Amino acid sequence: MSKKGDPRQLSIQVQAKNEAMAMAQYQLLIDQARGQCPEVTDKVQWDARAKCLVATLSFPDAVERQRFEQSFNG
Repeated sequence: MSKKGDPRQLSIQVQAKNEAMAMAQYQLLIDQARGQCPEVTDKVQWDARAKCLVATLSFPDAVERQRFEQSFNG
């Protein structure tokens, strides 16, 4: 049986040619997240093999996470 992830967390991947480009794109995203909810924390890691930045955003509650997702999805 698979365990459901934490509903307060959101995983994001940003693909780019290099880490600097990925971080620039990610910075816009995290700035928007913190603009909506200043309590957001993040953990970021660059996967050099996949040329992908992997980030986990942690919101204070699931409602804030859903609100942020909806701002992107329409």
